[in-house]
Amino acid sequence: MFLTFVLSFRSSTMCTVLGVVTHFLWLWMFSWSFLCSYHMFQVFTSSTRRTSSLQDLFMAWKKILFSLTCPSAIILTTVVGSYVESAGKEIGYGRFSCYLNSTLLVGLTVAGPLSLVTLTNVVFFTKAVHKIHSVRKLQSIIKKEEQNIEWQIYVKLSSVTGAFWTVAIVAAALNNSILQ
Repeated sequence: MFLTFVLSFRSSTMCTVLGVVTHFLWLWMFSWSFLCSYHMFQVFTSSTRRTSSLQDLFMAWKKILFSLTCPSAIILTTVVGSYVESAGKEIGYGRFSCYLNSTLLVGLTVAGPLSLVTLTNVVFFTKAVHKIHSVRKLQSIIKKEEQNIEWQIYVKLSSVTGAFWTVAIVAAALNNSILQ
C-alpha cells in the first residue's frame, strides 16, 4: 500500500498525509519497543514479585499515553520547525516523496529516536542479563542443559529489546541496500 501511494500521489496532500502517518507509525513502534524493553527490565531486575492490581491498569494507561505522546511530539516539532523555517511554505513532509523532506529530518526525527531507543534497550538488556546471571550463580551448580536454557533466554531477550535495530542504523548510515 505504501509503495502504491508513493507512486500515485507524489507531491500531493495525500502524499503528505501518508508521510506523516508513516512517520508516526515508525515512531510509535519505537516507543513500544522501548516500553517492552523497559517492562522486561523491570520484571527481570525486580527484587519482589508483583501481583495484578488496579495499579497495573493505571500503568498500562500511562504506557499507552507515553507511546502516543512521544511520536506526536516529534511530529509536531517537525511540522512547526519546517513551517517556521520555510516561512509557511511546507511542513516537512511530502515534497520529494511521501515521507520526510530531507535527510536531515530523517536523521533527527527517525535515526535519532531509533538510536536513543536502541541504546536504552541495550542497557536494559545488559542489566537484565547481568541480574539473571548473578541469580543463577547463587543457585546450586548449574547443569550443562540449564546453561543452554540461559543462553536461549538471552537470545529471546535481545530480540525483544530491539538490539537488532543496530543493523537498521548501520544500513541507513552506510546507505547499504543489502542491510536495509
